[in-house]
Amino acid sequence: MKTITSITLMLLLFSCVGKQNEGNVPTTIFVFNALENMENTYLSMFVDNVAYVQLESSEKSFINIQPMIELTEDFIVVRNWVRGEAPLLLLFDRENGKFLREIGKIGRGPDEYSLVPTNYFNQTQKIIYTIGSNNNILTYNLQGQVKDNFKIPEQFNTDVEGIPVTVTSALFDAYLDSNTFVSYVQNYTGYEKKKIILFNKDTITKIYPNYLSWERTPSRNINVISPIFYHFDNRLFFKEPYNDTLFEVKHNELNPRFIFSLGKNGIPYALQNEYITSGKSINATSVHNFTENNNYLFFTIFKDKKSYLSYYDKSKKSLHVSKGTDSQPSSIIDDINDFLPITKFHINERNELISYFEALSIRKWLDANPDKSKSLSKMYPWLKDFDDTGNPVIMIAKCKE
Repeated sequence: MKTITSITLMLLLFSCVGKQNEGNVPTTIFVFNALENMENTYLSMFVDNVAYVQLESSEKSFINIQPMIELTEDFIVVRNWVRGEAPLLLLFDRENGKFLREIGKIGRGPDEYSLVPTNYFNQTQKIIYTIGSNNNILTYNLQGQVKDNFKIPEQFNTDVEGIPVTVTSALFDAYLDSNTFVSYVQNYTGYEKKKIILFNKDTITKIYPNYLSWERTPSRNINVISPIFYHFDNRLFFKEPYNDTLFEVKHNELNPRFIFSLGKNGIPYALQNEYITSGKSINATSVHNFTENNNYLFFTIFKDKKSYLSYYDKSKKSLHVSKGTDSQPSSIIDDINDFLPITKFHINERNELISYFEALSIRKWLDANPDKSKSLSKMYPWLKDFDDTGNPVIMIAKCKE
């Protein structure tokens, strides 16, 4: 009888896993000892050529901290991170950096938006997603015209240990395709049963269950860390902060693709609150900031308050962590132009590596490297009279196939 019960339990467990992993074998990436073998990483390993675009600076085109940059064949789209006095959505000419227009307007009117999500740009459709003030999604084309405006479906209400957290609709975290959108459900309580909600313009179409839980100590402070969503090969992927698995989101299933083995330095999902409230999370290891192409999966390893740029070589099945320079603890060395090291970037669906350099960082580099500056100015004349109070300079590099 005991044998039958054990077999039954095993089948049930396999069935639960199978709901998110039907016939797929995820790749395990061993992160826990990767920092012991850091190495120099060079830009020429990944790209064939590099171009720089100095964005026009004006009162109407001001870009503040941490912009999110997207490209088309003809345009550069910028999402400002902090609202302030600056417009949130800006459009520039890709060839010369000339400012063209603000896209949409912030406000509470019928064709105005309140905020712009992180995954705001659909490169295939060339449309921008924004969130209105009435739980609605507005989409704009690059001419600034509203192409669609629809309500987000109702979801549920919940309480967190007596703290009312009223959620009357799903959120917008990413698009799955032009008609299907994705909402992640934060596990505020520790025992939330939903993980991912798919919805279209009319209704919720799919709810993926959450099988993970964590113990929450009595406190009014709820730590909310958003998951990471990104697109590659017209597919959508996501990873939760304290889950070791990176999933692909499909219409009918969640498929695990990569498992990050963090060893004893990782933060267990079930103990996340204990780690955060006790301060142990400061010295823990975690992975963030994913971007990908056919050859590599790039991400950041975070440990001891430092970030380490890393990449997983898919063909060689090997993980590499980048050494730093004098100015950066971990970066990609520009051995093509001998310019500033690259520390943050993403790769779009056109296999273009996109980064940017703040104007003040460029000025500091120019002052510290007069000989290199003179040589590089011959290739890029805009460096000769560079304005260190202006907008960032965009770096666009075509990745190797």
